[in-house]
Amino acid sequence: MSAGVEYVAGYMSGNESGEDRLVKPVSRTSSGITVTVENVTYTSHFTRVEVRLKNAAKQAVTIPIDGTALTAAGGAGLRADSGRSSWPGKVAASGTEHGTITFKGKLPDSATSAVLTFKSGNTTFSVPGIAVTN
Repeated sequence: MSAGVEYVAGYMSGNESGEDRLVKPVSRTSSGITVTVENVTYTSHFTRVEVRLKNAAKQAVTIPIDGTALTAAGGAGLRADSGRSSWPGKVAASGTEHGTITFKGKLPDSATSAVLTFKSGNTTFSVPGIAVTN
């Protein structure tokens, strides 16, 4: 019975155990914001991406995850599930935050690299070259 409760809780929250697939951390900086992908975990139902956000700017920055996608070469992609993600949304001036973006599903088994793309209105920010094992 406890295994069933654990399964349901993991599915509802997106916090299932899984396997790390990231080959090495990848960073990208633009306009004083550095986004580092620190971990990519495949679970039974989800892909979780752990991200560190560093703001070197003199003002706070808001980074929404609605519209965020994880895309493999060839175009197969996943959309962020904001309800299952743990995301700070705002990074203080000269601050650092950590967040976890949960995507329902997985990239194709053949995928060896991915791109994490944040999109808000007409603004996009991508972290390419995320190498993953299959």
